[in-house]
Amino acid sequence: MASFKRVSFAVTLLVIVFCAEANGSVMKLKIPEACHKEGFCSIKPEGYDKLEEKINRLLTPPLVKSFSDRIGQNPEPELSPEEDWHNCPYIKVLDSSYTFSYEMGNRTDTDIIIQTKLLSQPIETVKCAYEKINRGTQECFKHLQLHTYNMMSSCETSTVKRSLLIYDEKADMIKLKEYDIPCCCTCVVRNV
Repeated sequence: MASFKRVSFAVTLLVIVFCAEANGSVMKLKIPEACHKEGFCSIKPEGYDKLEEKINRLLTPPLVKSFSDRIGQNPEPELSPEEDWHNCPYIKVLDSSYTFSYEMGNRTDTDIIIQTKLLSQPIETVKCAYEKINRGTQECFKHLQLHTYNMMSSCETSTVKRSLLIYDEKADMIKLKEYDIPCCCTCVVRNV
């Protein structure tokens, strides 16, 4: 009888441990320190490979098919041609980000962006190359002499909303979330 109690206790303990691991197995990513600042981060967090297996099981063919055109990566940033620098020079980067960090009240939250062998979501950003713009004024189309008409111009980075698939750890599901992505450098004209 005592031996049956020990076996019963051991089996119960194993079942509890197995259930705790199966139900509470939230994959903890080790987010690199450089990724704690706000915005996208292309450094692959430690533990992402194990999470990728779980994400691949959740990916359904319609999701993969609808996002499959987002393939490719250009490791070299592209600077606009120098002959266009009288307007607003830009720098274009195509990169794959694994996380997006943002301020939420008094804490920083991080979204896990899906980047797997089944589904790649490269993000193309286009920002003003401020280091190439006339120092101090950030003016564009200076040759138009807008100041004679009591107007001024400046180069500003514009954004566009783009949807990305993310993995929600708490719900253990894939979600679609919109982000503001820098898309171009525009010349904005204002009255003085």
